[in-house]
Amino acid sequence: MPKDRKGKIFINYRRGDDSAAAGRLYDRLEQQFGKACLFMDVDTIAAGADFVAILEQAVAECDVFLAVIGKSWLAARDTNGARRLDNANDFVRIEIASALRLGKYVIPVLVNEAQMPSADSLPEPLKPLVRRNALRLTHERFRADVQGLVNGIEAALTDEESERHPAIAPAERDFERFEIGTTEDAAIIESYIKQFEATSPLWAAKARQRLSVVNALFEYQQLRRQKIGRERQSEDETKHNALARQISQTNTAKEIFAPEMVPIPFGTFRMGSDVWLSSLRDYWLNTGYEFQRPCHRVTIPNKLLIGKYPVTFAEWDFSQTDSDWQKITGIPHRKPSDFGWGRERRPVIDVSWNDAKAYTKWLSAKTGQAYRLLSEAEWEYACRAGSDGHYCFGNGEKTLGDYAWYFENSGGKTHPVGEKKPNKFGLHDIHGNVWEWCEDSWHPTYDGKPEELKANGGAWVTTEYGVSIRVLRGGAWCNPPRMLRAANRVMTLTEGGADRAGFRLAMTLFPTS
Repeated sequence: MPKDRKGKIFINYRRGDDSAAAGRLYDRLEQQFGKACLFMDVDTIAAGADFVAILEQAVAECDVFLAVIGKSWLAARDTNGARRLDNANDFVRIEIASALRLGKYVIPVLVNEAQMPSADSLPEPLKPLVRRNALRLTHERFRADVQGLVNGIEAALTDEESERHPAIAPAERDFERFEIGTTEDAAIIESYIKQFEATSPLWAAKARQRLSVVNALFEYQQLRRQKIGRERQSEDETKHNALARQISQTNTAKEIFAPEMVPIPFGTFRMGSDVWLSSLRDYWLNTGYEFQRPCHRVTIPNKLLIGKYPVTFAEWDFSQTDSDWQKITGIPHRKPSDFGWGRERRPVIDVSWNDAKAYTKWLSAKTGQAYRLLSEAEWEYACRAGSDGHYCFGNGEKTLGDYAWYFENSGGKTHPVGEKKPNKFGLHDIHGNVWEWCEDSWHPTYDGKPEELKANGGAWVTTEYGVSIRVLRGGAWCNPPRMLRAANRVMTLTEGGADRAGFRLAMTLFPTS
């Protein structure tokens, strides 16, 4: 049964432009939020009622507005051949324009291959729609996609700030919450200024005033942020742990054997290494340092759940008992070799990047939760757990054996996960045991890395060096200590893996408020 919730959800869609997707979406949201929280004209407008008046009232009363955009949404035409969106009396246009004008929480929902329209292709009242972050809804991943949408809606409906200030647009509300903490925040505020100059001179002036505070009172604000950060950390831990338990309970109820996930806080860190090689001997002893430069600051803005351990043979082998595996993943069942070392709680090996991606696709489809591989930035952030040293515990190699299986103590094989100490985030085997596949394409250095990826910790995926070459992190049972460093990175073909490559899972939760 759906829980009692405050707030209304308005579903806007074009009849004939994938009505089936809108209907499925309505049914799923009804299960989650209850019929009383939803408005969609097909099911909720009584015969003989004033359609326009009811729509305008419904938009005014809603808290979240979903604009469902199908393949022919932009080009749909009336019986006279004119484009419907150009008609000021078109109901879809009226609804979206009203929601944007009132500052509602508008989420564009792209159905299958539909693309977000450009501002130039929209009539003037709808142009602000392009500034709203869109979510995609596909037939193949419907449950997982809708779960991501549900998470966003729940965050919006429980957002006390948006209830107190419903007329503030999302970008302005985000800026109003923005807190000064580092000198780099000046660049973030400057980006807000540029955005507001095109939309709201008043908010641009507010942003300039805030920028002057950064320049004049940075030291004071830094101390204030430290205090707030401690309070938020405690708050986040409670929320994370509750959600991790909920996900685990849901998977158990569905009889899905899924990896245990632990909460990871958001934050900022220095990624990579700027170690200089002073001699040819140093170069040969420290091969790999050249791939870790330049050192740069990265922000992980989202709260994450990350696998407590690398995915195990037990978890992989369970997935292969499912008759839907090939239908979901597009690849046949397979039993990776354990090279005679044993299975069960040992990390799965002999899996390629493609195998790891297939597992995340299968698990997401079965649980309705968006599992994925970590980006390189997320992996290094999670590995360091606040450490600036070579390892999660600092720089010394004497205690490495307390945290990792590597060539000096592994006996030439993998070992069951969880037998070594975890890092401060609670992650086991983050150093050693097996290399872990990441989402990123290979790049020899971080030169040219997009600024947006430094700001959001996302995966750097390009075709410059070939998408068939991906990144591995963490080192394995057969490697020396230098290969287990947090900043170390190597490349392998997506079909590689052999006896030393495994993977760990991640899941993005609600975005940082």
